[in-house]
Amino acid sequence: MAHKYKRLAEKYPMRRAVITGAAAGLGKALACELRQDGWSLLLIDQDAEGLAELEREFESSTAEISSAAIDVADDRKLSAAIASFCDRNGGVDLLVNSAGIGLAGFSDEAKAEDLRKVFEVNVIAPAVAAAAVLPYMRRSDCGHVLNIASAAAYHCLPWIGGYSASKAAVVALTENLCAENHGSGVTASVMVSAFFQSSMSKYTIGATLAKERTAGLMAMSKLTARDAAVLTLRGVEAGGPYVFIGSQARVIYWIKRWLPRVWLRVARRLSEKAYAEADAIIASGAARAS
Repeated sequence: MAHKYKRLAEKYPMRRAVITGAAAGLGKALACELRQDGWSLLLIDQDAEGLAELEREFESSTAEISSAAIDVADDRKLSAAIASFCDRNGGVDLLVNSAGIGLAGFSDEAKAEDLRKVFEVNVIAPAVAAAAVLPYMRRSDCGHVLNIASAAAYHCLPWIGGYSASKAAVVALTENLCAENHGSGVTASVMVSAFFQSSMSKYTIGATLAKERTAGLMAMSKLTARDAAVLTLRGVEAGGPYVFIGSQARVIYWIKRWLPRVWLRVARRLSEKAYAEADAIIASGAARAS
């Protein structure tokens, strides 16, 4: 068959992938892209109905499609599901840590239980999943770990401090994987993007306006989850530790890196403008929280 992602298929001819957060948003879009290229997939999500619907969509696939309806915060179940897939398929080529939740609210509104939850899902779960696949990848000296972060990892905009901290940790985890496995056939990368159209608002906790404003921010973007999925996989094919999606994420990264004081001075003004526009979109009915 002709492969859309030819370089990935050539590098990983067995085409075996584990995807967390696979029932919706970016995770689902990535699963659809890889399924069309004949990858065997383990789809992980706590949304059992969403997984069942996705499996029905994939019924015609000749490759193995299996699912595990679990909360990625349950590290034992997550590790066991991944190990079972790897044992059945003789290993794994690609891990996509796409499961994630949002957290919104100013610093004096932060609740300890919300902070714990966002770090369990956004940081600890990817680390646990990576730990589960690495022995298989190192055994074959081949494999790739793709973590999904956000421009929030470095743009430090007000109102999303807890979420930003979790995504900064995801970037650090990825860089550590790159350093640990340098010179081997095991690689890692982190996808970094600004907002795009996805199901994130449904999985955002925190302040009263959290879901509504997140939906408005996503509606401001013309980029769909499928667009982001295609660009992400192209970025993995290109190689390198960072996969930037959209010019905004890349520009903010370089401004923050080279002119950090300037960026911190303008961050609040930019965020106030963006939040006002997002709130207006919600008020107009052009978008709504899931």
